[in-house]
Amino acid sequence: MTKTEAYCDCVGTPPWPAMMRLHGGAPNRYYLCRRCGALREDVYRDGAIVEHRWHDGPNGRLPAGVREEALQVLAMPRGEQLTLWPGDGEDGA
Repeated sequence: MTKTEAYCDCVGTPPWPAMMRLHGGAPNRYYLCRRCGALREDVYRDGAIVEHRWHDGPNGRLPAGVREEALQVLAMPRGEQLTLWPGDGEDGA
């Protein structure tokens, strides 16, 4: 079972969407909200979080590896965008 470590408040009221942890960017940790594209950066110093920085989306202030991973995740189709059977929705049948 995976433990969710971060939530985004983009919807305004609970339940807030869980954020996905990205793998790049050591020593800091980065979390992505798949709903709105925002990123949270946990800034670490001496093994402790000293600051939370929020980014509107994958931008030039983020390490290249984090930015690339976030863009790949955001480009992936989401479950509600997938069809169950080949041909679903293509010809309206």
